[in-house]
Amino acid sequence: MRKTLNKKIIAILISAFLAVVFAFATQARVIYKDINSISIRTRFNFDYEEINENGVPDSIDIGDDGSSNAAVWVVSNSYEIESAEWYSYGDREFEIGGNPKVAVYLRTKEYEGYNASDVNEYYYRFLSSYSSSSCHISNATFVSAQRLSTSDLKVVFALKGLRGTFDAPENVYWEDDRGTARWDSPTIRDSGYYEIVLYRNNSLVARVDRYYGNSYNFVGYFNREGDYSFKVRTVAGTDQQSTYGKSSEYVESGSIHIDSTMLSLIAEGGYASSYNSGRTNVGWVQLNNIWYFYKPDGSMVRNNWIQWQNKWYYLDERGEMRVGLQNINNRSYYLGSDGTMISGWVNINDTYYYFDTQSGDNFGAMLKNSWVKYENKYFYFDDVGVMVTGWKQIADRNGNVSFYYFYPKGTTQGLYGFMATNTTINGFNIGSDGRWIQG
Repeated sequence: MRKTLNKKIIAILISAFLAVVFAFATQARVIYKDINSISIRTRFNFDYEEINENGVPDSIDIGDDGSSNAAVWVVSNSYEIESAEWYSYGDREFEIGGNPKVAVYLRTKEYEGYNASDVNEYYYRFLSSYSSSSCHISNATFVSAQRLSTSDLKVVFALKGLRGTFDAPENVYWEDDRGTARWDSPTIRDSGYYEIVLYRNNSLVARVDRYYGNSYNFVGYFNREGDYSFKVRTVAGTDQQSTYGKSSEYVESGSIHIDSTMLSLIAEGGYASSYNSGRTNVGWVQLNNIWYFYKPDGSMVRNNWIQWQNKWYYLDERGEMRVGLQNINNRSYYLGSDGTMISGWVNINDTYYYFDTQSGDNFGAMLKNSWVKYENKYFYFDDVGVMVTGWKQIADRNGNVSFYYFYPKGTTQGLYGFMATNTTINGFNIGSDGRWIQG
């Protein structure tokens, strides 16, 4: 009787054990497959009429099949586009010849198991980082890729120069009978440069090409009696504008009559004007909410840095003070809203960058493929300057490649993005120098 009971108990235990083993064996697991490269297709037919009051278009059309109205799409079995948005740093990038940036958010897809009875879940997974060699965007230039999670990736790219026709000047008129021609800049498609043509009794008298400004004094051309008028149009002033922009239509002023009495005053110098005889303003000058800088000799600073009261500023080819993230002489700089160059940490659209704080030729430039020591912790910035989080392969000076781990946001209190040392991450041992200890 006892032997029979023992056999029943053993049989029950064996059955229970096998049930547990079977349940464990059939429990679903999530298995990932890495996505080694990204491909995004674009076709932006930019419409300036869609620009809103903030100076940017309202939306970006997304398509899955590259339909005619799609501005951005992907052809992939492993990921899809969740959303897309304009990512530019300033309205200037939406001008003719500009290179506005776009941010596309990708989401991974699930894929089928190896057989019908497979209970595991299979998902694609984004890598911790991508570069221009592994992230391809048609008709655009790769800027950065940031993994938000294993299933979410943010890709930023810049479009090629926008094409279009410049808008014509507005409110064209003679300010007075002393030869001062004036006009207002167009609201949107403005180059800052104009062509002005002067007529006397409908005959050509003078032409001024690629003039930068909103007024011109023609008194020096008033040498005969007659009715004088002028017309003005917006033209390209830089090589970039010439490549992508077309001149606007001319806008003509009314006429002013110059008689013999006025000619006598002009001859005697009574109509002398200071508009074109040299600028008396020196230093910073604000025109139409844009800042310019003039040297003591009256010349405008263009395409150059200036140091003013121990701070650095950059003036572009039009003499305008730049702000925001700028590419200058193949280096990236960040200029604050007041134009001052900023060094050290900068957060742009919730992404951290670091700009060189060391004096020298690279001062203020964005660090790329570089280590930074801050508060006794080490950070790394990738080939587009983005602070790295998660796992990252980094080569030393000798070309030896090692894996490092940088704490993502939310995994530490306060400061994040720094290199892990003397710890274990997901079962991987990390040494005192931050390298993954293999073996």
